[in-house]
Amino acid sequence: MTFTANTELAKSIQAMAPAGGKIRDVAVTRSDMYQLNPFSIKVEEGFNTRNFDGQGVSESLNELAQSIANVGVKRPLLVRRVDSEYVLVDGERRLRATMIAINEYGAEIRSVPVLLAPQSMNDAEAALSIVLQNDGVPLTLLERGKVYKRLSNFGWTLKEIADSVGS
Repeated sequence: MTFTANTELAKSIQAMAPAGGKIRDVAVTRSDMYQLNPFSIKVEEGFNTRNFDGQGVSESLNELAQSIANVGVKRPLLVRRVDSEYVLVDGERRLRATMIAINEYGAEIRSVPVLLAPQSMNDAEAALSIVLQNDGVPLTLLERGKVYKRLSNFGWTLKEIADSVGS
């Protein structure tokens, strides 16, 4: 299947697409995946708005931990380098489940896949990623609201927030 460019913007984007070749010749950007020891990833207290003490969270984490114990972490975590540390941006459920798999199920997980966030990512963009990258257990309205409040505190207007999250 080939997609058709129907608008002037789409046609201009299509015109920039190189034809064929090796991936490094046709890729728009490059993103290197790394493997990090899960214990070397720092979780910033209060960054994630998810309530990990909520109803059903423990059961869903244990289910994910069992899966990770069997097949490992398949979707990379997103981290930012801050000074000499790797700080988690996206994937706290996966990281917590990995720790359960190691500590409670005896899984020998020595590393997890991670992507390094762009150096240009600011705190507001990191907060927005909580909503945009969430494709596991959905955030509650309260958890999403906390992200929106944080973005508002960064000076974002309601329209900018709505436009960014697709509402």
